[in-house]
Amino acid sequence: MKDTVLYLQNQEIDKLKWDQCIEDAPNGLIYASSAYLDYICGTWDAVVINDYEAVMPLPWRKKFGIQYLYQPPFIQQLGLVFKEERFKNFLHQALDVVIDKIKFGDHPFNFNNDAGKFHVRQNFILNLSHNYENLSSHYSNDLKRNLNQSGKQNLQLSSSDDIENAIELYSDLYASRIKHITKKDYRQLKHLCNILLKEDKLIIREAIDEQGNILAANLCVKDSKRMYLLLSSTTTEGRKKEANHFLLDQ
Repeated sequence: MKDTVLYLQNQEIDKLKWDQCIEDAPNGLIYASSAYLDYICGTWDAVVINDYEAVMPLPWRKKFGIQYLYQPPFIQQLGLVFKEERFKNFLHQALDVVIDKIKFGDHPFNFNNDAGKFHVRQNFILNLSHNYENLSSHYSNDLKRNLNQSGKQNLQLSSSDDIENAIELYSDLYASRIKHITKKDYRQLKHLCNILLKEDKLIIREAIDEQGNILAANLCVKDSKRMYLLLSSTTTEGRKKEANHFLLDQ
């Protein structure tokens, strides 16, 4: 039977089959789940191969009436997601279908896509299947010194479900550096996080001092395969006390 590679508009996508593909695919990341895309992007279409054996989400916008692809905030990787390794070779077919519809823009491909002439960015992954003793034995000397310093600060680890506070802290600290992220983007992230919290897919951890001040905060999302460090915030005082090193280690 011949493989079919189709461009589907959002309303044509079967979201149940879509999410099952993302769940089953070795390179299916939470960024490509339908809920994540719906809340963060709003407008997205897709390439679908066969009966959702491989999919490629396509966030898009329009400017001066011209449709273009873009990388939404809080999304690191999308690209072609596939259940079977043979579909790895379908990337260029998928791109041909896309170019027939959308001729401009950028797209964040995932770690299992053939990069070809694309710009490759660094990604850091820690295998958490090992126990702490094994993991920490590979820490760099700099990290060990930083953890030794943080250990003298009487820092405490705190769990939280205060999504708004975690997002506001990040925005307050880094807004001047990431001006492309708008207030609307943060509102959409907040809505997504509220959904993920109800589904037990959200983790917020804080490093606090003896007075209860938050020195560092991490907001993570998770699926069945990974935890994703989405937002990491450290105050000026927190940097002095190596609070984020303490937080990640904990």
